[in-house]
Amino acid sequence: MYAYSKMPQPPAPSNPDEAARWEHTRHRRALMEGMWQRLLEDRLQAQLGSTRRQAWGIPDVSVNSFKQTAFELAALYTESAPDVRHNTAGDVESLVGSDGIVGRSGLWPQMARFQAMTIALREMWMRVDVEDGRITYRPVSPDMTIAEADPSRPTTPIAYAEIRLRHIRGEVVWAWDVFDVRDQANPSYTVRIAGNKGFGEDVTLEVLGATYSGDAYPYRRASGTPILPVVLYHASTYGDRLFDAYNGIELFEGSLNLSVYTSFLAHTLRDASFPQRYAIGVRIAGSDMVDGGTRGQRVEVVTDPTTILMLDAAMEQQPQVGQFQAGADVATLEATIGAIAHRLATDAGLAPSELQRTSGSARSGYAISLSQEGKRTAQRRYVMQFRDADERLMAVSATLVNRAFGTSYPEGGYSVHYREIPLSPDELAARREHVLAMMEAGLMDRVEALRFFGSLSEQDAVARLAAIDAMRNGATSPAGTGDSEEQATPAAPAVSPDHAEDMVEVGEELDAAEEALSALTLDPEQAKIVAAVIESLREAKGYLGLAPMVEAEVEIHDDVEDQVED
Repeated sequence: MYAYSKMPQPPAPSNPDEAARWEHTRHRRALMEGMWQRLLEDRLQAQLGSTRRQAWGIPDVSVNSFKQTAFELAALYTESAPDVRHNTAGDVESLVGSDGIVGRSGLWPQMARFQAMTIALREMWMRVDVEDGRITYRPVSPDMTIAEADPSRPTTPIAYAEIRLRHIRGEVVWAWDVFDVRDQANPSYTVRIAGNKGFGEDVTLEVLGATYSGDAYPYRRASGTPILPVVLYHASTYGDRLFDAYNGIELFEGSLNLSVYTSFLAHTLRDASFPQRYAIGVRIAGSDMVDGGTRGQRVEVVTDPTTILMLDAAMEQQPQVGQFQAGADVATLEATIGAIAHRLATDAGLAPSELQRTSGSARSGYAISLSQEGKRTAQRRYVMQFRDADERLMAVSATLVNRAFGTSYPEGGYSVHYREIPLSPDELAARREHVLAMMEAGLMDRVEALRFFGSLSEQDAVARLAAIDAMRNGATSPAGTGDSEEQATPAAPAVSPDHAEDMVEVGEELDAAEEALSALTLDPEQAKIVAAVIESLREAKGYLGLAPMVEAEVEIHDDVEDQVED
């Protein structure tokens, strides 16, 4: 985690509850980062004692259901970066677009692992900074932080402190970065040396080169309201606490126990999966003592199908030669471990119907992954809490970029849309058939139908349909072209399939009438009347939403009356 040859041990919080939370979260993080062999060693020692533990040999860390489950559930960012939009017509593409400030920062590529860490640890912080002309995002584990929430909003932090290594006075020491906006009129950002009793000496000026409290506090919205430069992500939002560190402890404990079982499997496979031969009153003729350069010695004789094994009686009684059966049924033991792993996965929230084995053998049951539909279900499961946090992260990013570069991006009102895992051809065909049948029966409108093919909100689906209708009817042509004054085609309302089909037929009939009238050869007076009729037909199509809106220059009934009077 830190590239220091002599890294001091970070001091624990003075609050015993916070210290216990840190320790448990740190153990979870060890499982996620591949640093958990010491935890397994402690578990083996506690369950076996010294003598049996020594017989088992090297522990098996090849199976980690805790990490595997967290990464299987983390499916929001696996396909591509989410689409970030704003609820106004303001230009935010240069900030949140694919080639914008946020996109170039490397935020979205790290979010797949960040989501898995959030699911495993239950919370994760994302700290935002602007350094060297660019915005940076740094994940911070909750076992390195303490925080205080607003009593009326228990999930919203108003004070945040992160312990981190810093070079101070020629030494590497642990120090606290402390952000406090509890007093909105006097916010503060300080650096304090970490001591055994909490915050120690204030070294802000020495480390940062200036002080950042009161009016000098740098993290503010355009209105002057101070904010924290961090966003807290929750795996689940219960609403009554800031940290939920112990939720899902069953999977954590079960994963460690499962590794104990797989270590036992490796022990039995190596030491007890073969029959043990024995002999009573027998000496093998021609055997030699062998010393392979180790403390272990054995007697052996070379055998071959073409040789005869000579046995001498070592005692006067009848010699006996036989063998014991294998000490363990490895196949049954492996199947039992697979069943335990499957139960752990289902207890963690994975639907049994969506679990698929990674091989055709039932004996590989502890290597479990989610089907594509299962991953889409996992996406929908975490959309609500991660969307809220991502939208707050975009707001904080815009605020910090505005203060650093003098820009004027909106500091709120962002919406985040995640790309759903693509459907297979069979899944797509089945879903399309269902949607068309429901629309045909009048039990579903176009908005509901579109939402079946992506995690769209109702507002987003309505906007998408309006854009599709506008493009279909030619309303996206450049303004100012043509002789007549055109207006944007109004978005067609959601209608039944039968009515929509009738409207298409109406449009085709009007187009045919216009073409027929245009092909007539008439004298000037008659041509004038026909031109007025064509303009009226075009105006009618505009009212029906079948073409861009135009206004006829000559009303047909006025033109006909003039002809009658003449």
